[in-house]
Amino acid sequence: MNRWIFLTASLVMMVGFQNCAQQKLNDSIEQVQSLTDGAPESEKIFPDGDLAHVDTVEIPFRYQDSNVRSQGEFMKNGRILLSVDNGFIMAVDEGGQQMGDKDHCMKSEDRESLRSILDRANVCRGKQKVADENAMCIQVYQEGYASLYKSSEKIELGSAGNPCAPPLFDLCGEGALKEEFMTLITKVKASWNSMSCVSGG
Repeated sequence: MNRWIFLTASLVMMVGFQNCAQQKLNDSIEQVQSLTDGAPESEKIFPDGDLAHVDTVEIPFRYQDSNVRSQGEFMKNGRILLSVDNGFIMAVDEGGQQMGDKDHCMKSEDRESLRSILDRANVCRGKQKVADENAMCIQVYQEGYASLYKSSEKIELGSAGNPCAPPLFDLCGEGALKEEFMTLITKVKASWNSMSCVSGG
């Protein structure tokens, strides 16, 4: 008889403990959701129209070292500097030296498209994720896809650090502005060396 009473009491305690643990888990989930769901998906960091003052777009790209004969070896990191005002393009190598032996420019329609995108776009900061206190923050840097310069200010787009780092900055705006921007800079990266100031500037 005493054995049955003991088993019954143990079963009641186990069920009660599980319910209590589940309730604590539910409370924790609701608390995390209350911290994130109420916040906007992203927030603009500049007044609308402020990117109209951007004068230079910097685009990172990879290039093959001309001194290396083996294809695919010694890929280096360069930068393409794109003037928003006149469409002038200058590519610089890893050491900061200008690449190419002639001037390069965007076509007038591409330059107008870039100006239109920047006039309508903004830079947004994504919603801060709530990091698990037990999570390990491993430093894994993701390079941005472009940087915008206005006056002496540099705005890096698309870069990200570890899970505990502040949220990244990204181009945002109505419609498909970011997609239009990405299409344009991809075109410049692919064919900057054949863009002539004489024929299409």
